[in-house]
Amino acid sequence: MKSYIKAISTYFPKNTLTNDTISEQFPEWNSEKILQKIGIEQRYIADKDECASDMAAQAVLTLIEEHHLDKNTIDFLLLCTQTPDHILPTTACIVQDKVGLPTTCAALDINQGCSGYIYGLSVASSLIASGNFKNVVLVTVDTYTK
Repeated sequence: MKSYIKAISTYFPKNTLTNDTISEQFPEWNSEKILQKIGIEQRYIADKDECASDMAAQAVLTLIEEHHLDKNTIDFLLLCTQTPDHILPTTACIVQDKVGLPTTCAALDINQGCSGYIYGLSVASSLIASGNFKNVVLVTVDTYTK
């Protein structure tokens, strides 16, 4: 069975940190120099009390709303993070509950960083190819900066 990406949605925290703000703290680094070095102009900052599961749940809810998906058809939730809420329960299970996915929906954390999205795509594709799952949601989320 072939797999493909049906839809993509995003969530970003409301707080941002710009290169201008960083250069105020470190005058030897102007905004343009920071942009040239790392390629971004701003980064999103999670609230102090915002966890990976909060951001992931919002991303899944946005996906469901934007693409008019029936959450009862989601049969596997893969969540890739290096910043889980806890060791146990898995953050994927927390998101499953927050979003209201059915208890028949499998939920699994993948503990990876940059390459985790690629690994997640491979796992999702394999789950579909097995014939056991039809609709897999892959979420990548991290709260490196609060």
